[in-house]
Amino acid sequence: MVLFITTFLFMVTFSRSDTDVSCVFMESCMLPCSLKAGDEIVVHWFYLQGDLHVHSFYQNQDQLGHQDQNFRGRTALFNDQISRGNVSLLLTEVKVQDQGKYNCFSSTIRGTINSFINLQIDAPVSKVSISQEENRIICSSERIYPQPELSWSTIPPSNTTLQNRTTVQQTEEKLYNISSSLMVSDDDPGLTYSCTIRTQRNNMTATISKPAMARIMILNILLFITFLLSVSEADPEVSCVFSESCMLPCQFQFRDHLLIHWIQVSAGDSVVHSYYEGRDQLGHQNQNFKNRTSLFQDQISRGNASLLLRRVKVQDEGKYKCYTSTISGYEESFVSLKTEPPVSKVSISQVENRIICSSERIYFQPELSWSTIPPSNTTLNITTTVQQTVEKLYNISSSLMVSDDDPGLTYSCTIRTQRNNMTATISKPEPLHPAEASSSKVNGGLIAAGVIVAAGIIGFLKKKNVMHNFCSGSGPASTENGAGAA
Repeated sequence: MVLFITTFLFMVTFSRSDTDVSCVFMESCMLPCSLKAGDEIVVHWFYLQGDLHVHSFYQNQDQLGHQDQNFRGRTALFNDQISRGNVSLLLTEVKVQDQGKYNCFSSTIRGTINSFINLQIDAPVSKVSISQEENRIICSSERIYPQPELSWSTIPPSNTTLQNRTTVQQTEEKLYNISSSLMVSDDDPGLTYSCTIRTQRNNMTATISKPAMARIMILNILLFITFLLSVSEADPEVSCVFSESCMLPCQFQFRDHLLIHWIQVSAGDSVVHSYYEGRDQLGHQNQNFKNRTSLFQDQISRGNASLLLRRVKVQDEGKYKCYTSTISGYEESFVSLKTEPPVSKVSISQVENRIICSSERIYFQPELSWSTIPPSNTTLNITTTVQQTVEKLYNISSSLMVSDDDPGLTYSCTIRTQRNNMTATISKPEPLHPAEASSSKVNGGLIAAGVIVAAGIIGFLKKKNVMHNFCSGSGPASTENGAGAA
């Protein structure tokens, strides 16, 4: 006899998209990676284009014996934060050749985690030169990546077709130099010519004015042409993961009497971090940034004033200013910080005829969608709620009503943001065939009947044994004596 026991089996799987990181050529860059804190930490960073060893850490110290020559002297972990689960990689003096896919392998006694980072290198347009030689205006820029584009325009617009010739050359460092020559005529005096060079990251424009012929004659006597030059550049943008560490880049020309101020411009010029007289000066630091900021002290003398911001919050979003001053003068640069807590976990479960899918602590506001495998013609009955926490994060939950009309379906719940998405699935097994269900009931009845019969036989035997003892003259008293003698 077989007793059938029917159970529901829940199969949950997860998938996560890679993290994209954009780094500036020859600056420092952080590749994020985290693990659940535990003992016996092992960390390996690999560059997958060629399976190159980038950095390793185990036995509580860096292990660089197998490090590829291309990364020598350019990598570091945040050793004071490894025990707290931060195994992000700091890559300095970034090259175009560093672009590609990286694998962060980390393990403890609690398990193993693999994460992947796509690194993109940008050498933004930093300077546009423009000049006039006789009847040609020449515009150029150097050391750009990826390959830039160049365009000409006039103010006011001219009906004359602009005749220009543009050349692009690539250097040994894989950077691009671009130059364009524009032929001008005397038919349109007083025009202003604009040359714009752009990449995916930014653009810059230089302009030059061509004065009227009378002024040209005067200026030819002086052997000069009046140039009016203006430049515009978009602020770089840094995307940071909620509760992890993030680096805001800033470079300067190092000289004596150095002073560094980081200011959050979008929060009323709040002081984020200050450095002067050879050390950090945090007396005026805004309370929101206490114990969360630091500079790379060993790199300041090399012109690196980048800021490391730890345990990033949604409130950290906004525009930042890096102000540096030396005996030679001062420089200002701006960085826009965007915070993106990605979807890190999706929970799915079944309660009676409802499947519940949820995730917590997400930013920006997430979206949730359901699907089935195989596709079902039944309209899905769904109720979804989104709540915002005190930390400005979002919790999302959705309830899906299921019926017995579509047995054997697999239900998929996907939660997505602008940064990533995760999917959890749960399978609803086939119900028992009516014949099998009937067989289960018959078998159950047979078992119950068998138990009743067995109990009756045992009772009968006990009764027969007592009667035998009574008839042979050994009653209850002799039984007690026998027991006592023993």
